[in-house]
Amino acid sequence: MLLVLFVFTHLPYAWWVLPAIFLLPDVSTLGYLAGPRVGALCYNLAYHKALG
Repeated sequence: MLLVLFVFTHLPYAWWVLPAIFLLPDVSTLGYLAGPRVGALCYNLAYHKALG
């Protein structure tokens, strides 16, 4: 985690981008508002190891 913070401080992004990217997969749980099947699909796609 310290390496990530060190590298991120040398990139030309605003400070809020790092927490936003870190929490981005959690937005996939909003798919459950469309039902359990769609929610499970969104969640599984967001947490798939190939996409990580």
